[in-house]
Amino acid sequence: MTTGSDNHHIARLYRRIFSYEEDIREFRKAVGWIKDRITAATMTYHLYQNADEPLILYELWTYPDEETMQWVQSSMENAAVIPRKFTLETVSETLTLIDGFSKSVDDD
Repeated sequence: MTTGSDNHHIARLYRRIFSYEEDIREFRKAVGWIKDRITAATMTYHLYQNADEPLILYELWTYPDEETMQWVQSSMENAAVIPRKFTLETVSETLTLIDGFSKSVDDD
């Protein structure tokens, strides 16, 4: 399997369905707090907004292994700096990478 330079083989995907645009703005501010809080783990975080449904965001967290994922989750559970006042519905899934690749026009 070729996955480019990252070795993140496990991921958590969160689908966040917000009721209000203001909640999305506040949630996006929290991303900075998340970045500052994660100091002892190798992971990647991406936040996507649904182009057709702007009140839906997707968070994709990728990790090299399950132990790292569990450490990050436990450190975030008690994060007082993360606002909990949002009106939203969350659906989450754990994913395991089974195949993939990275491609660049410079690869040819």
